[in-house]
Amino acid sequence: MQRVRLTLLGLLTMAFTTCGQPNHETLFTEINSVLNRNGSLSAITARNTLEEAILAVMLKVEETKERAKDHTIVDPKIALAFEKADSLASTLNVPGLSIWTNTQIGFYYYSMSYLQEAFPYFLKSSQAMSSTAPATLIDPSDCYTKNGYFFGNIGDHLRAIAYLNRALLLADSSAFAQLHFAIGGEYSALEEYDKAEEHYLTAKELAQDIDPVRYAKVLGELAFLAMRSADFPSAEALLLEDIHLSRLHHANRNLMFAQIRLAHLYVDTQQWEAAQALLAEADAYTRNKANLSGFYEDVLQLKLAVAHALHDTVAQLELYPKLQDVRNRLKNTDGENAVMKVNLALQRSRAERDSLVHAAKLQRSKMNVFALTGACLLLLVMAFLLFRSKKQALKLQHVKFERSLFRFQLDKLKSEKKYEDAQQTIQAYLTFLKERNTAIAELRGEVAELSRSNSAEVIERKERLEQLLDEHLMTEENWQRFKTTFIKEYGPFYAKITATLPHLTESQLRIVLLQKLGLNNYGMANLLGVGQESIKKAKQRLRKRYGNQYDQVFVEA
Repeated sequence: MQRVRLTLLGLLTMAFTTCGQPNHETLFTEINSVLNRNGSLSAITARNTLEEAILAVMLKVEETKERAKDHTIVDPKIALAFEKADSLASTLNVPGLSIWTNTQIGFYYYSMSYLQEAFPYFLKSSQAMSSTAPATLIDPSDCYTKNGYFFGNIGDHLRAIAYLNRALLLADSSAFAQLHFAIGGEYSALEEYDKAEEHYLTAKELAQDIDPVRYAKVLGELAFLAMRSADFPSAEALLLEDIHLSRLHHANRNLMFAQIRLAHLYVDTQQWEAAQALLAEADAYTRNKANLSGFYEDVLQLKLAVAHALHDTVAQLELYPKLQDVRNRLKNTDGENAVMKVNLALQRSRAERDSLVHAAKLQRSKMNVFALTGACLLLLVMAFLLFRSKKQALKLQHVKFERSLFRFQLDKLKSEKKYEDAQQTIQAYLTFLKERNTAIAELRGEVAELSRSNSAEVIERKERLEQLLDEHLMTEENWQRFKTTFIKEYGPFYAKITATLPHLTESQLRIVLLQKLGLNNYGMANLLGVGQESIKKAKQRLRKRYGNQYDQVFVEA
């Protein structure tokens, strides 16, 4: 009956929404006042059927959130209830309501670590917020904050910072510590550690007397910055206080997070027994919670590192299948694969949005078709007169392309021959890499220029250039030759990284060796055929895995 009643309310309100958007300022002011003091929406009196429908949707969402607050996995019944509320909100054509509803539903999936399920809701809310004034939003600070959390989690840190700063302008002072803490986390992810520390210290000061749990969380992040600077005693002291406060105030999730971070420190400093004690407790907390699978993976990796250091083969054999199992689960929730899929979906969405904007512009231009008819006829005459010269130009363009392609191929062969003839040293290889990077940059410029046309001839040229571009990338043969030369000249450094950074994959080893030679992210990305963002994230994962040892190995070597 409740579903039928909500549907009828939605149909009744269509008369309002089709005849012009009503002003909901008074209602939204009442709603925001109630939400800010954690009151009940049922206390608000609707003045018409549309307001009644808006409140009905919000009450349904709030009721569903209450039912789901203690869940650790997605409940199909909860998901269905949210879907019904979202469907009704869409029929009401009230942007502020749709933004709030999509944000709350998206945050439900986000809190369960189901990033792919959360993505469509946050995408809709963020797109709508870009064209909606904050004054016409429901609980705008909350909407900006939750969108900031989500986009930061999937790696769109600049967007996250923008949303969190907007939330900071609108929020009550009691939320300042939370928001400064979150902004600090985004700057830390961008490796802008000075800005991160500035926001953390602000959050620490704000939370000290009013929010002990937030204060504990800030200590944990300041400890991370101390660990980066190899100030392990300070980091340990901060984390121990974080753990004490979290345990005292029953903040179990933050307690687990602090224990994992301190265990990481103990592993880095080879305090195996202390690490084992912390990991045992963190293991017990994360093991059976699906929404904490990412943290459970961290626990298993650290336990495996301890077992390896202690030569405990029995423990290693027990941990490997557990680690594989949790990684398989993470592929579909909040693991790297899921984040990558969400990022790709975000990029496709942006492209589709740009395409729609372009199509709208084209549609508007058609309105002037009659006024342009005379000009079009004139253009046809001009086109006929220019036809022959155009054909000649195309021939010249073809000859120019073939010459350019031949030059690239010849330069490639000369570069390879020069390297083979030269004494195979790292300096010779650096010259070779510099020439390759220059050629790759030029080739990409040519490909980008050709991408502006969709003609069959241009597409064929583009494919030939892309094939040549692939040949310029670091092949397996080139890699093995470079690796052999590197080991010959930098033997002690190579031995050090294999000992200090165990279990490096070949792709990770390439990044480490190229970084040692001074190549920046752009140069590595060109040679390896990936984006600069991929190189940056690969380095972040190495720092997360090896901690301070990763950066220190370059300094000490």
